[in-house]
Amino acid sequence: MKFRGIDISMFDGPWMIEPQALENLIANMRAMDWDAAMRMPGMDGGDNSGREDLYELRGDVAILRISGVLTPEAGFFSRLFGGAGLRSYADIRRAAAAADNDPKVKKKVLSFRSPGGTVAGVFESLHFLAQSAEKKPLYAYADGQMTSAALLLALPAQKIAAPKTAQIGSIGVLFTHINEEKLNEKIGISVTYLTAGKYKAFGNSAEPLSDEARAYFQDRLDKTYAFFVDEVAARRGLSPEQAYGASDGQIFLADQAKDAGLVDMIVNDFDEFLTTLTKEDPPMDVNELKTQHPDLYAQVLEQGRKAGKDEAAAQAPDPEAAAKQARESVLSVLGAVAGKDTADQVKKITDLGLTAEQLEAVRGLMAPAGGGDNAQNPPQGQPPGQTPAPGQSPTRQQMLDAIKSGGTPPLNAGGGQATDPNKVDFMAEVEAHKKENPNATHMAAIQAVRKQHPQAYEKWIEAENRR
Repeated sequence: MKFRGIDISMFDGPWMIEPQALENLIANMRAMDWDAAMRMPGMDGGDNSGREDLYELRGDVAILRISGVLTPEAGFFSRLFGGAGLRSYADIRRAAAAADNDPKVKKKVLSFRSPGGTVAGVFESLHFLAQSAEKKPLYAYADGQMTSAALLLALPAQKIAAPKTAQIGSIGVLFTHINEEKLNEKIGISVTYLTAGKYKAFGNSAEPLSDEARAYFQDRLDKTYAFFVDEVAARRGLSPEQAYGASDGQIFLADQAKDAGLVDMIVNDFDEFLTTLTKEDPPMDVNELKTQHPDLYAQVLEQGRKAGKDEAAAQAPDPEAAAKQARESVLSVLGAVAGKDTADQVKKITDLGLTAEQLEAVRGLMAPAGGGDNAQNPPQGQPPGQTPAPGQSPTRQQMLDAIKSGGTPPLNAGGGQATDPNKVDFMAEVEAHKKENPNATHMAAIQAVRKQHPQAYEKWIEAENRR
């Protein structure tokens, strides 16, 4: 819809704006001397894409000053109702992109002095700013007023600050219907709408809203409002109940807004907030380090792996000492239960380096009694390595074959663990430990399994270092 060649379609849609600001806007529009307004400098509706004042640079901080009623594009209305700063969603997106591409800029601050604006264009700009915040840190400041659509644009900020008298909130969606039926009657105008489509003329100014038309517009407002509240909850870390409690259209002062979760800090003025930003240097996240400084990322990663390996080696128990202690403990118990002679015999066997599996294999070859010439040579016709016939002693080869078949490293051979480390899935053991100990942290589980399987832990560290 155009009036005197000017696109006024934004007045037909919903708004995210402080209600009094919209009333003033409409009143000013009605009282305006349009011929004089269109002769004002800068009212030619030109593009702002070439402007150099998209942001102010203070040190390494880009300040994007956003003021006035926010409209989708730079044009007649953004110039007429805007302030000295950015006045349209298009200009805000353009300024954020320019700051992201400026190597002198390290941080960005959105400084708002705005009652809000149209719904058209605001959600697209919100998501654009969220992506911009991933490139360089984004902050927001309420310079007197940051309500409705302005507050929505501030949500991606890492931190939001305000002076104590700032107006914040007015979260809601507004639609205005002006009924000019009586005015038309007074001046003798009769308007008739011919439509194809039931809803095509809903909301026209020549007649009052019907109940059906009212329900139609209310449904659109409710859905848009739900989008707004969902963004508040998600980006400010609020529960749905908290978000709806702060989204009933109220305007808060800064301390109230802070209690409602809409503001992070209250400051005396913008310079104080800017000082806090220049003092703090947000830690670089892993993705940023990897993308912007790949060589440094590789160096830090290697140092971290080496430090972890050194710490593990320092804290790992001595496998040989652990094996010796376990062996002596078992022999002590055996001596107390079965007598010293039995314990001495077992000690002699373990001194040979035989494991339980190997002893079991040998035991199957042993005859209850006897000996004779079979100790050196198998009976005639019996192949070496087979189990001897009843009453015959095993040959030396049969004994060696049986010991080899046991396979598992002996207890006194060192290593601190009877299980082959190559057969231990270290991370599977960690997960199993966490299931058995639900309160254990991931790191605590690693430490516990490392004590049980130190060699498997070393294997795991080596594998991680090769990744």
